[in-house]
Amino acid sequence: MDDAVISASSDGSGDPRQPSRSPKPVENSDDESEETFRKRLRTVMRYDRLGDVIQNSVQHEKPQVPREPTPALPVSPHIWRRISRWYYNGAPAVLLQLLCLYMAFSPLAYSELDFLEYFAGCQSMTAAFQFFDYRAYGYEIRTDCILEDILHKHGFIVAATLLYSLHPCALVLLAPVCSSWIFVSRHKTGRSYVYPLGAEDAYDKVRASNVMVSRVVMQCLYCIARGIYFVIEQPMNSILSLHPRFQEMLRDHVIYQFDFDMVRLGAKTRKPTKFQHC
Repeated sequence: MDDAVISASSDGSGDPRQPSRSPKPVENSDDESEETFRKRLRTVMRYDRLGDVIQNSVQHEKPQVPREPTPALPVSPHIWRRISRWYYNGAPAVLLQLLCLYMAFSPLAYSELDFLEYFAGCQSMTAAFQFFDYRAYGYEIRTDCILEDILHKHGFIVAATLLYSLHPCALVLLAPVCSSWIFVSRHKTGRSYVYPLGAEDAYDKVRASNVMVSRVVMQCLYCIARGIYFVIEQPMNSILSLHPRFQEMLRDHVIYQFDFDMVRLGAKTRKPTKFQHC
């Protein structure tokens, strides 16, 4: 009895929980051909030294469908989520695409500016904010005729990157060139209340002014999507707000306007001015 228990436990056959360490011998019957025998022999499962099944030689595996590669994001995931949130809030897709393409090659600092002044001129507002220790920047073509020209492709990219650097509660002041929109030049530009775009085919400056306003509206929509306060400064008789892109923004968002005489700030003339803000 003891010899039988010892022999059963030595080869592992006495314990039903332990698989056999060697496959059962395969015998060739007389009524099967050599090819059938070899095929049946290949179906015998092989075991590793622990007795686990590792593979079946003739098991038909399901063809693996190649997985589509996950598109690589040009920016980090948290920046991508931030930009996606701005897109769903109404930010222009073109502006966000420029930001993604730029950040694919060079990182951008986020939330480091408190005030941004486009078309700064003498940059008096920028200097005032810097005097009170605010982080301010003035975007002016006279500072750099390429990188700070909103009509140039490189200048527009720089303008977009500056918007990304703004603090969520920052202030943006935009004062686009008004010489093409006031009543003094309407006889030459061809602008009117009925046709505010004017003679684009006749004068390059008229076309450039229309492009400038379109890009300014894109910047305003970006500010609205991020909750940034912006102000557009124009003379009282300017018809810039009649631009089709500006009218689309007025239909989709509430834009406030208040009038102000610049003589109160020390101007030599009355110079009535309107400020449109959101």
